[in-house]
Amino acid sequence: EDAGPDTLVAIVHANDPDGDAVSYAITGGNEDSNFQLDNQKGGIKAKDTKKHACLISHYVIDGSQTQH
Repeated sequence: EDAGPDTLVAIVHANDPDGDAVSYAITGGNEDSNFQLDNQKGGIKAKDTKKHACLISHYVIDGSQTQH
C-alpha cells in the first residue's frame, strides 16, 4: 500500500493482567528504519513514501510484548 510520510499503518495492543504499564519495541526487521513505533501507544507509522511490505507478529514473553 502507498503510504505518505508519518502515515499510521498499524496499531498493536497489549494488556498486562496485573495492570502494569505496557511498552512496545520493534526488535527486528526494521534495519532501514522504514517504520517508527510509538513505544507507549503502539502506533506504527511509515517514515517515507516508499512502498513497504511488512509482516507483523508478536510474542508475549514473561509478561512483556515484543513486536517485530
